[in-house]
Parts: sequence; structure tokens; C-alpha cells
Amino acid sequence: MGMIYDILRALGEHSINVLNVEVNPPDIFFKVEWPLGITWPHFVGCLRSEINDLGQITEVDIMEYEKKQKALNIIGDNISEGILVIDQGHNITYLSKKARRLLGLAQSQQPPNLISLMQSRKLEPLLPLDEDRDNVEVTITWQGKSTRVVTSIRTITNQEGIPAGALVILRELEDVRQLIQSVSGPALVDFHHIIGKSQAFGNAVNLAKAVAPTNMSVMLRGESGTGKELFARAIHKNSARKAGPFIAVNCAAIPDSLLESEFFGYDRGAFTGASAGGKQGLLELATHGTLFLDEVGDLSPPLQAKILRAIQEQRIRRIGGRHEVKIDIRIISATNKDLESMIAEGTFREDLFYRLNVIPIWIPPLRHRKEDIPLLADHFVRSLARELGKPGLCLTKGAMEKLAFHDWPGNVRELQNVIQRAAVLAYDRIEPAHLLIEEPASKAGFVPPDFMNQAAVSPHGASPMQEAQAPGENFPIQLPAEIPVDLPGLVEEIETYYLTQAARKLPSSRKIAKALGVSHTTVINRMKQLGIP
Repeated sequence: MGMIYDILRALGEHSINVLNVEVNPPDIFFKVEWPLGITWPHFVGCLRSEINDLGQITEVDIMEYEKKQKALNIIGDNISEGILVIDQGHNITYLSKKARRLLGLAQSQQPPNLISLMQSRKLEPLLPLDEDRDNVEVTITWQGKSTRVVTSIRTITNQEGIPAGALVILRELEDVRQLIQSVSGPALVDFHHIIGKSQAFGNAVNLAKAVAPTNMSVMLRGESGTGKELFARAIHKNSARKAGPFIAVNCAAIPDSLLESEFFGYDRGAFTGASAGGKQGLLELATHGTLFLDEVGDLSPPLQAKILRAIQEQRIRRIGGRHEVKIDIRIISATNKDLESMIAEGTFREDLFYRLNVIPIWIPPLRHRKEDIPLLADHFVRSLARELGKPGLCLTKGAMEKLAFHDWPGNVRELQNVIQRAAVLAYDRIEPAHLLIEEPASKAGFVPPDFMNQAAVSPHGASPMQEAQAPGENFPIQLPAEIPVDLPGLVEEIETYYLTQAARKLPSSRKIAKALGVSHTTVINRMKQLGIP
């Protein structure tokens, strides 16, 4: 302190005005207004003659605190978020270039007090500043324009841990959407990734290619496991919205109590347990992109009405919100249900159906395009060979024939699962015994297949299933020639006889149904009712 006092006195005697003093031991920096008529060598000589114990005296271009300030400005002005630093008196002590733009402040404009800025820009949700918070949504309104931002607030404390201010980070909502898309967006799926050469499947792919560049709503129809989401991703990839988000939602997987908040979001304080900063819904997150509604037939009727209005108006209102939010989305939906029957039953809205079903694309099941099975199987084997480190992995002819014989009720997804299990069990060649193809369990006391011995038989050459005694197995079909007869009892005996014989000869309930000319469901239900193993 004595040294600083002596230097200040000497500078005053030379009429040198001091603007700032910075102590950075062992150095002391003085920012001064240099007067005319005094040279640097003359000044240094005067100081040394007047003050003892001075070390090196050096002329510098910039103060140390100014270096730090410039570095902070360079960092703050070159990151995508806006940054504000606020002291205990709500004065803005630092404001980055992005923050100025979001708040509508000119670069040369002196930052106002935060309280006055809140009143003019409607920033009240930022308060209080004395606690750390994340994902606080704020709509900045000025000159008739609104910008929605997501903010994070961090308290600043001094060395004693006493709050000294706050750091506020502003992220533009559109930037958040793009970040979500880049981190968790869809895998890059194009139409050439969709495998199939059959005519029916090719027709579906060609229709999807034709409709992809448009903004029309598409409904993908087909059984579970046929690849509806792959089609949806490829359509998005080839659309004008490919730079926007692809948001996929399984309507059957979200509880009814959460569906509305998931789709429409909510404002802070909308209900007990709501996030303090509110939450964007799926319809908002998909803005400028594509919303894929999988299992759309599972939407509840009340939610169907709200989604219909959102599609028509391209506007939504959050739960607990007072203002409508503009959205810009394309809808691709998918279902394995008979929506036409649901419309007739009153469980699905006809007007929503026609909004979503502008371009229907029917994806055939795998059993109707069996020529695609070798292509798909080879593709899965090659992928697994790389993943499992088995470069020689391949399917034998017998294994391929076994794959072609199966009806694949689970479609491509079931085929992929079977190949995955076989790839783990096999060393390099996938043999028929490695293909653990499961039939629907229609028999009581179902026993899983033996992984070590797929061809196990009884000592007499019959399978353990065939050794079991079944009701009516020796039934001779003798129809009474005259009426009256017990027709229901007679029909039951005939059903028991033929179902038992078919169960002995055929390996699955689907093949039994085909042989008897009835539905698969009828076979399962009647075998259970009649006690047939």
C-alpha cells in the first residue's frame, strides 16, 4: 500500500491522470492518460529518483483485467448461447453478443437494469435468481416480435459462499430442437436400405418415394414387424424437412393419463408435479420436421379430437397455457389395426382418419413376399458377422430352406430375431438346428425348445408331444342316419377328433387352421375349450 501511495503521489506531481490501478503481485499496473511533453525515459528516471526499491518499470499496451475481459468477450460472442451476468443489485455486468440480439439491444447500448428489462421484455419467469434452475422457458417479446428461449440460471457466490449475483444462459428454442435432432435424431435410413424385390413390396417403396418430397400426410398400413418405421424414416430423409427433427412416438406405449401432456406439453405450474420451467410437447418438438405416430389406432377418442384440431390449425395450446403456439409439422402415421372397422364401431374418428390417410401405403407381410427372405437373411447375417467378429458366418442351404418354409407371423422383426439367435449359437455356418423358430404356444404345458438337442425324440421314434393321449383319439366317425340327434354334441366330437389328428401331424396351430379351413384364432380357442394338448 505504501508503494502504491508513493507512485500515485509521483504521478500526481507530473500531472498524470490515473484511470485504474490493478495489483497482481509482484506487479502493480497503472492505467493513465499520458500527457504531452513527457517522454518515457524521462518519466522512468524521475520515478527512480523519487521512489526507492522500485524494480522493473515497463510500459504495457493493455491492463491484465482488460486482457481477461477481451478473452471473455471473444468466448461469449462466439458460442451459440446468450450469456448474462447479473449482480446483487440486478445490474447486468456482462452481456454477450447473442444475448443482445435475443433481447433486442444494440451492441453500443448500455445494458439496462434487469428489472426494467423484465418489464419491457416480459422476462418475469427468470426470477428468482438466487437458486440454480434449468430448462426455464421464457418468451422474449419486444417490438411486436416474440422469441422463445430456454434458460439456465446459476448463482454466483463470493469466497465466503455468499450470493453475489447470477449467470443466465439463453438458448433459442430452435437451436435446442436442432441439438436434439443431432444427438438423438434418426439413423440415416434411405430407401436403398429397405430390402425387398417382390412386386408388392416394390410397389409400396415406389409409392413412398413418390410421396416423400410432398408435404402430404402418409398412413403406413401393415402387420407388426413389417418395417413401417423404416418407411417413415426414409420418407422423412427424402423430404424437404430432412434437416428438421424426426420425432417418433408409440401411441400404445404412453399411459392415457400422460398422453395429453406428452403431445401438447404444459406451462409451469399447470398441475402438481409439473416441471418448474414447463415442458415442450411432441408436437412442438417436431416443428419444421416430421411427427411419426406409430400405433395411431390406440389414441383415445378425446385425444383424437385435439390432435385433429392441431393438424387443421397448425397451432396448439399447452396444458395450463394462455397463448397458442404455432407449429409446422408433417404427420406420418402407422397402424396394424382395421381403422375402418373402428370407425364403424365409433372408436376412431372418421374426420381424423381422412386427415391422416391422405396417402395410404400398404406394406405386405413377409409370408406374401417369401422371395425376399433370402435377401433379408443374408443382410442380417452380414451385419451380425461384423458385429460378432465372425467373418465367415453364413447360412447353409438347409437353413435357408427352413427359413423359407416358415410363415413368419412376426414378419421381418421375427426373422431378424431368429437370425440373431442363430448367429450367437453358430461358429461360422448356420445350420437348420441353429434356427430356433418358435411356433405360437397353443398347447397347455408348453416346453421351450432344447438349445442343445433340437432333434430330441422318444425311444419309439415319436415325439414326446405325440405320446400324450388326447380325448377322442380313437373316435370312429359314425354319423346317425335319423333325426332327432344331439347336434351340438356330435359337432363337438367331430371337432375333437379332427383337431386331435391334425395336432399330431402338423407342427403349428397356423398349419392346423390352414388344413381345416378355419382361422388360426378358432383353432387355438377350440383346442383350449376341448382340452386338446
